[in-house]
Amino acid sequence: MPSFVGRKELAETVNVGLRKLHDDNKCQFVMITGADLLFPKNYLSEIIERMNKNPKIAVASGVVEKEFSIEPRGPGRIVRCDFWRKLDFLYPVNYGWEGYLLLKAQSMGYEVISYPDIIIKTQRKTGARYEPKRYYYYGLALKALGYTPTYTLAKVLLFAKKKPSGAYHMLRGYLAKNDQLYEPELRKYVHDSQNQNILNIQIGRAHVWTPVTDQ
Repeated sequence: MPSFVGRKELAETVNVGLRKLHDDNKCQFVMITGADLLFPKNYLSEIIERMNKNPKIAVASGVVEKEFSIEPRGPGRIVRCDFWRKLDFLYPVNYGWEGYLLLKAQSMGYEVISYPDIIIKTQRKTGARYEPKRYYYYGLALKALGYTPTYTLAKVLLFAKKKPSGAYHMLRGYLAKNDQLYEPELRKYVHDSQNQNILNIQIGRAHVWTPVTDQ
């Protein structure tokens, strides 16, 4: 059976479940998860309690044990329904759909956060079984989301230290012709945020700018 990890078609699969909540006005939070994750008993209550203390947090999650993540993961993320309803309560069916939700939230003035003290266990390391060619989809996602060439090249070079062939296919995807791009307003937000981050590095005020996907 072929894997749909990284492909835009997977968004439509998740949307099948989300459509059941589309008209549920009582829903306050929704959690997206995967079958290979093990959550602490207080995972939902702890994160929702923190989100309730700060209504500007739109998306939050814990972190996977022994994996570094600065933004909420796809599986394990908890999304505030009031925010998601503004996007019709669905993922866009496009490459980079998981990252889109985070970037869209930030562009609208919301916050996204991962809590390093809330640990998720996994039965397999993220990306451990990905074929190198699968990162071609990741490159398509970067292009669709509006990543600048400079930021993308830096990301590819860093990734090349871990998976050289995967980095090659990522760059191929970014350079490929892809007309299915996200809305200009979001792409401009991504472009401007990355340029500002580069400027901050140049003047010694670097900060972390959260991107993208769980690839």
